[in-house]
Amino acid sequence: MSSTGKAAGLKFRDTDASVHLDAIRGIAAVWVLVGHARFLFIKTSFTNLLVGKSGSVAIPAFQKGEPTLTKHLRFSQLFEGGPILTRMAVIAFFVLSGYLVGGSVLRAMRKGAFSWKGYLVQRLTRLWIVLIPALLLGAVFDASGVYLLHSPLRIYRILEFAQTSLFSVKVFLANLFFLQGIVTPCFGSNGALWSLAYEFWYYIFFPLLLIALWASNRTRVRVGAGLLLSLLVVLCGWEIGAYFLIWLMGVGVACFPLQIPPSRRKILTCASGLALFLAIFLELKFPMPIKGFFAADFVIGIAFSLFLWTVLHAQGNGVHTLYRAAAHTLSGMSYTLYLLHTPMLFFISALLFPTGELWKLSPVSLVKLFIVLIVVFAASWLVYFCFERNTARVRKWLMLRVEVPAQLSSV
Repeated sequence: MSSTGKAAGLKFRDTDASVHLDAIRGIAAVWVLVGHARFLFIKTSFTNLLVGKSGSVAIPAFQKGEPTLTKHLRFSQLFEGGPILTRMAVIAFFVLSGYLVGGSVLRAMRKGAFSWKGYLVQRLTRLWIVLIPALLLGAVFDASGVYLLHSPLRIYRILEFAQTSLFSVKVFLANLFFLQGIVTPCFGSNGALWSLAYEFWYYIFFPLLLIALWASNRTRVRVGAGLLLSLLVVLCGWEIGAYFLIWLMGVGVACFPLQIPPSRRKILTCASGLALFLAIFLELKFPMPIKGFFAADFVIGIAFSLFLWTVLHAQGNGVHTLYRAAAHTLSGMSYTLYLLHTPMLFFISALLFPTGELWKLSPVSLVKLFIVLIVVFAASWLVYFCFERNTARVRKWLMLRVEVPAQLSSV
């Protein structure tokens, strides 16, 4: 049976593969949290240590001539060598999203059950139930850091919130409607929001692509969908369009049948995991220049897609209960953690470093960093408990109000 068929059934949620996917998604979110925390608290880069280098991380001058964040990962580029590790986790998010959301759309269209109204209600509910409180809380943290603490932290001075539009209602609304990096910068210090704009537009691109290729028998509808898709890609920019190819890798995983014999599953899963590790190591050892990011990300996307496909073969039900619970918890709050952690880290850094001098790498500083991570994680969990945990309930309520049946899985 294909992975699409497995994912479509309710039993898939009880398999080891489902637990592993939860764990991967949760680990990716924690990976991003740790990477960004390192930027704001520790002087020496973990990346440099891993590849045998050491030294301080310099912050180059902010490019004031660029009015919007149209350059991929501009936020991370403020820290030399910074984008590498966190970007890899985002690539994993893209592939997983393509597998889960893209695969769900594909199944619905094959059954003739796809509805734009129901689809948009589901997607927007999923996104906004966390994005709205994250933007509001981010504004509180940033305003507190800038105006109450009068923070001398260099990143706050570089962004100059009080003198620029980064902290304005216009930018807030643009981020609310997923236009960051297209029309305006990311809101305040929350540079992690760049990927959410990519993600949302992929949700729109993919159904249009399917309609243009085969999902409609009417030529006018197919041509219209193709033209609209082309226009949206042009308006969003080539980088969003290019990374759509990586998102589509996840859809490819959803379409590809699970053909590995049981006797070879473990060894091939280990082999694909080693291939992914090798791709990550090579990118850390030989980092690409800024303009070469996409090529490196494309390779990581391929390696992760292969690893994901092998993991999906674990259709048993034998993982430890503790591992299952931990994976489910991490996955459940991963979206909240991703959207909320950056403004909190900036505020805590401004609070702890009144002179702007970061901690030197040492066992003591790592313990301090661990405590900071626990605080951010706990605060994110509280926000998750209040908002993201209720996604299914809010979605069901909205579905009843707009009189649309739930055609797609709740991912």
